[in-house]
Amino acid sequence: MLLPYANIILISIRTAALKTVHGYLDDIGVSYCGRYGDWGYLWTDEAFISGEGAAERSLKRLSAAASR
Repeated sequence: MLLPYANIILISIRTAALKTVHGYLDDIGVSYCGRYGDWGYLWTDEAFISGEGAAERSLKRLSAAASR
C-alpha cells in the first residue's frame, strides 16, 4: 500500500539518529516541531504544544540576533 506520509518508526538507532538530526537543525537555526519534526507519536494537543515551543525558540533566536 502506498501512503503519502510515513509513520514514525521506533527502532534501536532512533535515539542516536534523533540526536544527530536535531543537533544539525539546531546548529543551522531550524525550529522543528510536531509528530514529524520531533519524530514521535504525538496527540493533537501535544503537537500544538510542540509548535508553541518551536515558535518560542524561533522568537528567542530572532531576539538574540537583533540584539547583536
